[in-house]
Amino acid sequence: MSEMKTNTASAMTMEELKEFKGRSMAQETWRRLLKNKGAIVGMIFMILLVVIACAGDIIYDYETDVIGFSADLSQGPSLKHPFGTDQMGRDVFARVIYGARYSLIIGVGSVALGLVVGLILGSLAGFYGGFMDQLVMRANDILYAIPNIMLAVVIVQLLGKSIGSLVVALSISSATSFAKITRASVMTIQGQEYIESAYAMGLPTWKIILRHV
Repeated sequence: MSEMKTNTASAMTMEELKEFKGRSMAQETWRRLLKNKGAIVGMIFMILLVVIACAGDIIYDYETDVIGFSADLSQGPSLKHPFGTDQMGRDVFARVIYGARYSLIIGVGSVALGLVVGLILGSLAGFYGGFMDQLVMRANDILYAIPNIMLAVVIVQLLGKSIGSLVVALSISSATSFAKITRASVMTIQGQEYIESAYAMGLPTWKIILRHV
């Protein structure tokens, strides 16, 4: 009986292994995401937020509801004004919708830019080591030691007051964290057999880092 259970468990394991090998990385990531209920709730909230922010022009008129004035000064939440109005009679919900666009652009843009820069620098530092590793990580430590707010203020003053300069300023702090994580991950697998096999096959270094590491 125990042997039968063991064989059944082994068969199920083999089936799961075959199913796993048949899935792409994107499919496997999506499957794991669907298993996390918290991630699903967060994803639905983010999608709803993006849709509302993008549809702001359809929901509200900017000139009338955001910068215009109404007779309802400092009103509480109601059907007409879901978030109420401020001291000047402007609809708070409309202002939140239009402000969410800039928040999404700055938040997503800074993290995405920091991710790209951090992945590139961390991969180079971890893969090549030596002088490249010392150069990247010492520069990373210097930036990491400077307070984020102070660094952002200096960069914004140098590049000018705009959304682009703010995205660049905020991306530096995230890039330092991504670079450290990527470097540590690359150093743990760069000596694996499949990396050496890729070298033996004559693949260029950039493809090994991009596809295999």
